Amino acid sequence: RQRIDTDDLNFTDYERTVSEEIFSVFFAHYKKHVSDDIPWFLPAPENLSSIRRIFNTICTLFILKSHSNKSTIKVLLEETIKTRLQTDINDAFSIDTFVFRDNNDIQLNAIRAFLEFVKKLVKSMAIIQEYQKIFATFDVNYIKTCFFEPNNAGDRLADLTRCILTNMTDYFKKYAKPMMKATSSIYDPNLIQSSSVLLELYSYLAKLIELLQNMLEARDWQTNAYKLKLINYQNWFSPTIKFALEGFVAHIRQVMERALEENNEIFNDEDNIRYSDSSKAAIAQCIRLCNEWELFNYPDIDIRYTALIKLTNTICEQCQRYARHTAYILSEKKYFIDLNRIHSFYASKKFCILVNDIEYIKQTLLSSLPNLLHFSSVIDKMIKNYESKDFQQTIVTLERLITTAKNEMNNTINLIFERFIELFDECLKDKISKYYENEKHKRIEPMRDMNHYIDQEILYKLCRGVETAQYFRVACAIRIEVLKYLRDFLPSQEPPEFYERVLQSFDDLTTYFELVCREEQDVPCSPCEEFATFRRTLEQYAIPTTHLQLIYFQEITQTHSPVNILWKFC
Repeated sequence: RQRIDTDDLNFTDYERTVSEEIFSVFFAHYKKHVSDDIPWFLPAPENLSSIRRIFNTICTLFILKSHSNKSTIKVLLEETIKTRLQTDINDAFSIDTFVFRDNNDIQLNAIRAFLEFVKKLVKSMAIIQEYQKIFATFDVNYIKTCFFEPNNAGDRLADLTRCILTNMTDYFKKYAKPMMKATSSIYDPNLIQSSSVLLELYSYLAKLIELLQNMLEARDWQTNAYKLKLINYQNWFSPTIKFALEGFVAHIRQVMERALEENNEIFNDEDNIRYSDSSKAAIAQCIRLCNEWELFNYPDIDIRYTALIKLTNTICEQCQRYARHTAYILSEKKYFIDLNRIHSFYASKKFCILVNDIEYIKQTLLSSLPNLLHFSSVIDKMIKNYESKDFQQTIVTLERLITTAKNEMNNTINLIFERFIELFDECLKDKISKYYENEKHKRIEPMRDMNHYIDQEILYKLCRGVETAQYFRVACAIRIEVLKYLRDFLPSQEPPEFYERVLQSFDDLTTYFELVCREEQDVPCSPCEEFATFRRTLEQYAIPTTHLQLIYFQEITQTHSPVNILWKFC
């Protein structure tokens, strides 16, 4: 039979003795270090149910009041819980700090391990409120005990962080220089990796502080924040942040250079792609790194201003280098197919992707830099901080850098198209010569071979392969080239019937170009005066001989008529 009144259970002396023995065992066990026990710190979802069962059992025994001195037991429980928490905190921070103290041989792997621990600590904050509820059963504030009481987790974390940063300064000085005097672009990988680790550590410490602040009420935070040594973490990063920035910039430089090294990918003409994997990966990584820097949000505006200039300058410099490298490869004729081998030039997938990659880098990365790096925001803060509007000129300088890089990339695209047209011309000359031969022999569809080449091998593949703006640009250039060689190769001693047939074929070709050179479907292609001039030439050549004689005699008659003679004397 269940008894509801727990205040009058009439426990025997034996029952009270057993109850007190249970508490004694609990106190003795949890005051000493037992490695097999589930740790109470760090909070972990997989440990939550076990800890809850332990506390529920103790709580049930405590509620039964089977012991004589309840207040004493409660105090002992609170002390035991705090002691056990302190033991688990010590175990969690049992990293051998000596590995961080030798600044001549600091181990990057050890720092990475420390960063992983900080990440785990930040992740554990997602479940810390559940621990808070469990420990509140015995008036233990889990968050305050772990992070605001003497020798707490926050202090231990602060000590290790300061130790790392103090000894990293000389380490950075050693590696924050180019490995080769001839170039400023090759840095020791340790600089990039160390920079990445430290910036990530900063971000996670900032997140930890933010989470702790959000978990406490405003008054509690104001009262307890000064107890948290970790709150001064930003100051500890000051000596190393400029070196970390150098590593960050070197990382972006490395990403762009890898894109140069990997731009020799092989593509099939059937591949339904517009950009190379190397360019997409490089741009995505650059944008990600820029976003990471902005999320880093270091409070020193001078550092942010320096970063703005260095990052913009580096990205523009690397884009220019990408363009120059492409231009050099073009001069070596390595991007285009060998005409001597296949005897015909066509718009290959490699050509299309080459043009698209440059345009993609220009539009996606260079054009986005002012927003990506928050030009206006940083400059406005510098103006406010130094009370000087001279910093406005910095935006002009940075925009000029971007424009210069864009112009160089545009020049490279122009060079690519010039080379493309050169190779196209070599094949076009032969096609037009054969076309005129077909007209002389009155063959059916004399322009079929040339039309097929222009339409299927060039313009169709360009339309599928390059961006719309670039397609219309090259399509119009091809139209001009076709006209040029039709005019240059036009025979001069053929009968009028020949020119009549050429005129008909030319009209069909003109209609075709008006269609494929339209930038918008409903907007007619802009008229080409050269086409109209050539058409008038063909019309004149197509006039029959008898008609020409008639025109000649009419002109003579009009010139020597009495009326014209009298008119001259008047």
